[in-house]
Amino acid sequence: MKPGGETGSCGRLARLCPLRIHRRLAERDPFRRRVSAQLLLLFFGSKATLFEASFSDGLTRLAERVRVPDVDSLDAESFWPSILAFLDDLEEAGADQDISTIPRLFHMSDAPECAARVDFGRAARQWCEHAVRAGRALGVLDREIPVSLHVELVWGIAVALDRWMASQAASAVDGRGLSRILMTRVLGAPS
Repeated sequence: MKPGGETGSCGRLARLCPLRIHRRLAERDPFRRRVSAQLLLLFFGSKATLFEASFSDGLTRLAERVRVPDVDSLDAESFWPSILAFLDDLEEAGADQDISTIPRLFHMSDAPECAARVDFGRAARQWCEHAVRAGRALGVLDREIPVSLHVELVWGIAVALDRWMASQAASAVDGRGLSRILMTRVLGAPS
């Protein structure tokens, strides 16, 4: 790290670190609004530990604000309204600055190894696969598309949209509108 600056992924990680972590450390020095990357690394011991704490903290806040639909409890009438309400809840939760860091951390190309990130990605993909299978069984998703391709399409769209939205974080992007467009045009949700 260059003196006086925060370069590379360490500085970027320090900027993405949830505000609650910054506030906890800044309480020790009331004249600091944000904590430097060096102080964060000193406190957490390593970039990997800082990343894990930041990602886990964001996931905890997300879980407090968003309920993931239990697709097994849905029927043909409740499937799309539940999925679209879930996407709306994610969009609203993303207004929280700490929660909005999750996609940027998840898609960070040079992120350190992080069990929470791997587990989250695996669980999200499994949920998408389960939702596709449930939607097909209910007749609300196109059964002519091979199931494995359908899962790949849903997961690919979710990841592409999430990554793109994370890169547009500073601009006024209508994530809810984009999600609904993709759901209706690509996946067949009712408009």
